[in-house]
Amino acid sequence: MNTRGFTLVEMLVAMAVFSLLAVAASGLLGVSLRNAEVFERADDATRELQLARTIMRADFSQIALRPVRDAYGSPVPATFAGGAASAEKPILAFVRHGWDNPGGIDGRASLQYVEYAVAGEALVRRSRPYLDPTPETPVTTATLLSRVRAAEVSFLLRGQWSDRWAALAPQYALPDAIALDVTLAAADQIRQAFLVGEP
Repeated sequence: MNTRGFTLVEMLVAMAVFSLLAVAASGLLGVSLRNAEVFERADDATRELQLARTIMRADFSQIALRPVRDAYGSPVPATFAGGAASAEKPILAFVRHGWDNPGGIDGRASLQYVEYAVAGEALVRRSRPYLDPTPETPVTTATLLSRVRAAEVSFLLRGQWSDRWAALAPQYALPDAIALDVTLAAADQIRQAFLVGEP
């Protein structure tokens, strides 16, 4: 009966082949995990952008020309204001229609005061329950886009874009469209444009 086993050379060759296969499989697994992480981040960023765009479209399509006062009762100079981002003021401030209040349960109007601002590394939306607030009126802040390095708005009026807005005359109290340019931390630049008023 012949019971010949493996020689030392055969064992070494088999171990070398197995090691090469293990290294290749480990590398493929690492690449797959990295790709999955990249795709997940991209998917999260796309979902965040789509949700932000939906909110902005709803806001800008329902802008109302309603004057407001600040927390101390002084009239706010412009009903609709906007411009470059700064630490002191929002890039957009306006009043919008369409804030649901089913059955009038809450003691408030269906109008809502809204601000868009850059806070830290995020584009945020601020709103308050009353158009004319007091110093104690709460403000609700929601993050629309994260990892934001810069943001600015521009306004379309009669075919011309401007980075500042001022109501030139009553018939031109609102722009025709608003564009929001956002620079993300990854150096990606996104431009979103929206019509103002009911579509």
